[in-house]
Amino acid sequence: IETKHLADKYDRPQTPVTNVAPVTVTPVADYSQPVIVAWHNVTGDSSMSSLKDCEKFLKYINVISPTWFALSDNEGSIASIGSAAYVESCHEKGIKVWGLVSNLTYPEVSTSTVLNDPSKRAYMIEQLLALAGQYKLDGINLDFESISAEDGAAYVQFIREFCLKAHEKNLVVSVDNYVPKEYTSHYNRTEQGIFADYVIIMGYDEHTSASDEAGSVASLDFVIEGIENTLKEVPKEKVINGLPFYTRYWTVDANDMILDIQTLPMSKGIETVAAAGVTAEWDDTTGQNYAQWSDGTSTNKIWLEDVRSLQAKLDVMKAHELGGVAVWQLAFGTEEAFAVIDEYYLPKTE
Repeated sequence: IETKHLADKYDRPQTPVTNVAPVTVTPVADYSQPVIVAWHNVTGDSSMSSLKDCEKFLKYINVISPTWFALSDNEGSIASIGSAAYVESCHEKGIKVWGLVSNLTYPEVSTSTVLNDPSKRAYMIEQLLALAGQYKLDGINLDFESISAEDGAAYVQFIREFCLKAHEKNLVVSVDNYVPKEYTSHYNRTEQGIFADYVIIMGYDEHTSASDEAGSVASLDFVIEGIENTLKEVPKEKVINGLPFYTRYWTVDANDMILDIQTLPMSKGIETVAAAGVTAEWDDTTGQNYAQWSDGTSTNKIWLEDVRSLQAKLDVMKAHELGGVAVWQLAFGTEEAFAVIDEYYLPKTE
């Protein structure tokens, strides 16, 4: 700039902020049929072998989301364990593949550092898009958890930037979210619902391995709360509710202090009750079969996830006309569980 012109004055008409055209976001997703997505928890080079182990479940789903990608350093690098053969195999079966990217795989990485730096966000986005192209993915599932309130705005900006770039590549973007609570309002589900194709509720972990009291992984009221509060911010066709294919087996002392917690796949939970020689009874409050038994010094408690509990949750989901269902995770399933979801969601063909 020539300094002699800095003093020159001229009038320029100003455009009011209210007249600025909003960003137009065109979803890539096809909302004409519901999504049935199973997260597939894989490690190392186990993708193909694990997929083969779960082959009997694949006929019940139309999307699979393998845990392939992870934020791996403070520069925004993405580690990958993807498999082109895996994607090809799924596509041959008519199953779309959404690669999952997590910020939890490498605990030493500062998600905050990456999210708050525009150049690092851009680098992360660039890599994810390149990986999606390399493996011929149909979408990306963003699984960024434990985001602080201070980082909320930067996280939402990352979602905006990523969705706009991903949609240019015809990639479906889904974002994983906790059941809404005031302390997670900074996840800004309203904005997610504008930019992302799907907002997925992780409708479980009501009680976790870190809880100080025994309880259900996903009671019916907890699931209803998650759905109804998410729908206050996100259009129903964009909402997917995640169901647990697992339960927790609690051992407590006479004062209900926790002595032991085990996380069990759905079938193992049912087997544990049978092995104890007790019968689980339906609990209307939680919408689950519940069992407890004692050996005299401690008491065992378990709130089962089974076909009946899934049906109760699916009834709520169908009543709210959600965009679909997700399950954590594929290998924890049973044919009976997948079949009941199939009855609710998959279109029938003769």
